[in-house]
Amino acid sequence: MNSFPFSKHIAVFVLAAALASAPLLMAQAGTLDPTFGTGGIVTTPNTATFCGQVTSCSIAIQSDGKIVVAGGTTVSSNGSTEGALARYTTTGGLDTTFGTGGLVLQTLVDGGVFSGLAIQSDGKILTVAPDNDFKLAVFRYNPNGTPDTTFGTDGIAAVTISLVFTTGPLALLPDGRILATANNTLVRLLSSGQLDTSFGTGGLASIVNSGALGVLPGGKILMTSNSTFAVGGVARYNAGGSLDTTFGVVGQAPSFGPAAALAILSDGKIVVGNTLLSGPASTVGSASPQGFVLTRYNNNGTVDTTFGSRGAVVTSFPGEAYSVVFALGLQSSGYIVAAGVTEVANPAFGAQPSDFALARYTPSGQLDPTFGSGGLVSTAFGTSGSNLAAVSALAIQSDGNIVVVGYDDSSTAGPGNGFTLARYLGQ
Repeated sequence: MNSFPFSKHIAVFVLAAALASAPLLMAQAGTLDPTFGTGGIVTTPNTATFCGQVTSCSIAIQSDGKIVVAGGTTVSSNGSTEGALARYTTTGGLDTTFGTGGLVLQTLVDGGVFSGLAIQSDGKILTVAPDNDFKLAVFRYNPNGTPDTTFGTDGIAAVTISLVFTTGPLALLPDGRILATANNTLVRLLSSGQLDTSFGTGGLASIVNSGALGVLPGGKILMTSNSTFAVGGVARYNAGGSLDTTFGVVGQAPSFGPAAALAILSDGKIVVGNTLLSGPASTVGSASPQGFVLTRYNNNGTVDTTFGSRGAVVTSFPGEAYSVVFALGLQSSGYIVAAGVTEVANPAFGAQPSDFALARYTPSGQLDPTFGSGGLVSTAFGTSGSNLAAVSALAIQSDGNIVVVGYDDSSTAGPGNGFTLARYLGQ
């Protein structure tokens, strides 16, 4: 008869469980989460996802913790483009209850991909892309990935805007109405998919720039400029679609070049991110290094000089001369997470290995030394970090962990390894 006391069995079990979880408990914030995918990374094979430095993917987290990603893929038979949605379980596996094996593919205009993503409270999924008639099209899917035929026409709400080849982001308003952008036009739809004629002119409003999109608690709308050929900045629009001239200078606030990312703080202040020259060139005639730049604005569009160094913070990654922010996220603590790409030199001078890049800042705009190495994290892919890689979008889970999506590719022809996700510990 086993005389080992039951209480000792319990003690041994508890001790074993504690020892098993000790590495995870001791891991530093910014470490890849070993419970996600393989060592914190998930790559979806057999898709070319068109997300990175040119065309963005989108990411959202459902209330049950599942992860939805939107982007595009190439049809192998003829090379045409399809919109692609993927849903993942909380541990990083494709969710086979969604679409076909976890994927939903949508035939689109050649060159068009899904470029925005939102999840309704009932679990239905919204995304946007050009349709086959070169219109702006908002698609709504049921939680299982089938088209929601109660929305628009057979699940698609198409809006005529001249020759739409690419679309911008998408936002879901608290009352269920939907904002989408294309060709410097902002569109608002009712939850049924019909144009909201109370917005702009017949549901459409002209905008001065097109980039990241955000909605303030009172209903006013923010949009950044993310065009290479445009003056960088952020503009604010009234809830009805007109430019809000009480913000900045005639409705606009300048930024350090095109602004790729936008975050709205709980107090209504705004943070935008992109890249900025972080110092002089190392030698005469060579390119100047570029780093992450985050700028914070007050509610009226003026620069908030209490943030970072007189309103902005510039961050370089050690040994890298080119780093760009493509996404921003806010943790419940008020800390700001920026993600994008870092590489040895500007890709304008030729493709070379690049890495996922993340930085975390305190609410006052200082690098958080408890995150990664001095506030910075970079993740390389391929043999000896030989792949091209960039983060396109990020989302913060309810537990504070950080999920990013982008691409990694071993060739210079474009992203070919599918949606690449990584999850980092948030605390």
